[in-house]
Amino acid sequence: MILADVFKRDIPANHKTLLTGCITWNYRQTSLSPARLWFWTRKLFCFILIAMRKTLFIILALVITGQPAHGEVVSVPVDVSVQVKDKNYYLARQEAVHRAFATAVYRAAAQVASSGAGATEQAIQDQLVSRAEDYVASYKFLEESIDYSQDKFSASMEVAVYMDAIWSRLKNAGAVEGRRKGKKLVALIHEERLSFLSKHDFLLLTSPSEEAVAGAFRQNGYIVADRDQVRAAGLGKFALKALDGDHESLVMIGSALEADLLLFGRVTVRNTPTAQGEKSSATIKATLYRATDGSTIATREEFGELESADSSRGALAATQMAAQLVTREFLAVAGGLP
Repeated sequence: MILADVFKRDIPANHKTLLTGCITWNYRQTSLSPARLWFWTRKLFCFILIAMRKTLFIILALVITGQPAHGEVVSVPVDVSVQVKDKNYYLARQEAVHRAFATAVYRAAAQVASSGAGATEQAIQDQLVSRAEDYVASYKFLEESIDYSQDKFSASMEVAVYMDAIWSRLKNAGAVEGRRKGKKLVALIHEERLSFLSKHDFLLLTSPSEEAVAGAFRQNGYIVADRDQVRAAGLGKFALKALDGDHESLVMIGSALEADLLLFGRVTVRNTPTAQGEKSSATIKATLYRATDGSTIATREEFGELESADSSRGALAATQMAAQLVTREFLAVAGGLP
């Protein structure tokens, strides 16, 4: 079939462009030049590339949609005991896990919810306990045993729950008043690297340096919001501007997340070939701001370097080294604030 015959058919005009690049024809039967063929080949390649990129973005968005914002993680110890039915010990263990989730989320919610109100108890049961698994970050068995004489499975577990997500849910239900105790920090560290996503979608990527900073501040008693909460609050369009120090964007993020402090920065990584492999160098430059007015408290820049046969592991280790150094300095600065 030659290309001219295709366009004689009753085909919508918007489909002819795609058909031009997809139909195989005999070059001798057409009057198209090699340059024209090359033009349509490039068109088809660009079309496929754009389609792949959009598909990847949609998949990532679907994975993330509906997840509660992570933020602060709190470990709750739980003891559970369930009856074993029909000698099915595996099912009993699974039931114990679900009960532990519900108990851990209930206890965490009860700590921050307003006391003495029946509506509060109902909100905890309806909004949190009924979907407890959505608020669990991780869990592990500390001890477990089976009483075969009574067909009973018992376990001691440690369940880590997303405290900020629990707080937000209770606040929306009117079951908490005021703000949580303790200073709240928003940490956002952008690691510049190659990606199929555009620069405006960087919040979909992970950031080991940001995780290290957030984890260190949480261990020191701070309530920390990271990129998950920034994205969940619909603040993605302000994030890039805030990373560049835009005052209005900083205040907007701080106000929306009810934060006291903002810690924003960027990480750049360079790999240099060596005789033993590659030398990875990571530089992190970050600034600590007051969330209320976006004013600068302190700016720090630190450097990490490591030589390794595996460039990806070397880059990760160098980044973590730099993040640890800059976090130590910012903890000292933040600790001296009123």
